[in-house]
Amino acid sequence: MISLSDLVSRYPAMSEMTQTRFDILTGDSVLVMGSAESRWCGFYDPAQAALIAHWSSTVDDLVAGDAPMPALPVSRTDVDDVQVEFSDRMISTIPYQEADLMSTVYGQAYMRWRRMAFAGPRVA
Repeated sequence: MISLSDLVSRYPAMSEMTQTRFDILTGDSVLVMGSAESRWCGFYDPAQAALIAHWSSTVDDLVAGDAPMPALPVSRTDVDDVQVEFSDRMISTIPYQEADLMSTVYGQAYMRWRRMAFAGPRVA
């Protein structure tokens, strides 16, 4: 299991995260990933760091009254007239449980770690 300093070392953009927020997101990540680190073939810590960073980057900047942005990959942005186009076409090719993970580089990293740990047949 990672610590806050490990998370910040891996992802410096997380340097503003408080210990309390880290503890909450770590508990949530254990619910998703499980507590048996051995199942992850040595990839538990980097995968957990990526998942925590993903959740933090999608939620922690919101304050009361903010309209949440869709958690979809951005396919196009325009500077003039401020247009943002989300790649909702991708949703039809991604299982709905993973669609939000594609919206950040951290979520995509988590998916890579998870695929490396759980790809193919496993022999225990």
